[in-house]
Amino acid sequence: MARRHSIEGRPQGGKGGIILVIIVIAVIAVVAYLMLSPKGPTVSESKNLLAQAQLALANIDKESFTYDGYIEVNSESGTHANVPFSGDGRIDTKNERMYLKINLESSQAGGGSIVFETYTIGKTVYMNFAGTWAKVTGYDKLWTGSEFSKKLVDFSMDFDSKVVSRETVNGKQTIKIVINPTIEQIASLISDMDPSVMSSLGLTDVDSVGAGVKKIELGVWIDSNGFLPVKAQLDIESSSKTLNPAGSGVVSNDVIISGTANFDYATPFNIVLPAAAQTAQEVPATQ
Repeated sequence: MARRHSIEGRPQGGKGGIILVIIVIAVIAVVAYLMLSPKGPTVSESKNLLAQAQLALANIDKESFTYDGYIEVNSESGTHANVPFSGDGRIDTKNERMYLKINLESSQAGGGSIVFETYTIGKTVYMNFAGTWAKVTGYDKLWTGSEFSKKLVDFSMDFDSKVVSRETVNGKQTIKIVINPTIEQIASLISDMDPSVMSSLGLTDVDSVGAGVKKIELGVWIDSNGFLPVKAQLDIESSSKTLNPAGSGVVSNDVIISGTANFDYATPFNIVLPAAAQTAQEVPATQ
């Protein structure tokens, strides 16, 4: 005789089975959301990260940095020039002292390098070029915004930034933020940091470079733990036109500028003006 099951005799594990099905459906829904949702952080997340960097930098009054890069010019006439540059700097905001050194490599074979140094004491900038010292006084805005990295982060806050990657840089876990400013805005930022840099790199004619900009990207890597900037990189691609030195008409030039800076907030240092700078000749300011 066949056995009949009444409702009362239904196995008690039925409710547990329903709960298990609900859990499985929930897990599938979560996985599907993660797979189908847009990848990467949003603009608001990058702004929040920059705000965290501003807070972390509020207690920093000394920093040092190294940098390197190159300026490359390719002309349609066939000429090519590549000028690598490198250097280091130290900034002591509390005592209003800054040091910057720039090494420019000659594009000519066997040309060697040119060294350009600046010391900033208060509102006076002392410049050493090929052993000749000059000084410029009256730079009131040098210490507004403080260190290089503070000005960089404050500058980045004014743009629509985006997080593009997470990388290990200089032994630190970092988050990379990218912005796309104009060449004029970059020139203003660099001049605000040190008025002598643009002229020493031969970048005085900003308008001619900016008119043909194809790409300009500024990347900032921020420590994901301490929120201090670790690295910055600027890449510019542009085309410009100059008068043909061999005759009439103009020549098109492709210009590439790339530079990278690495920051250090832990290594102690002092900035002492060299004795030779004491007799520097006064030159008028161009700010």
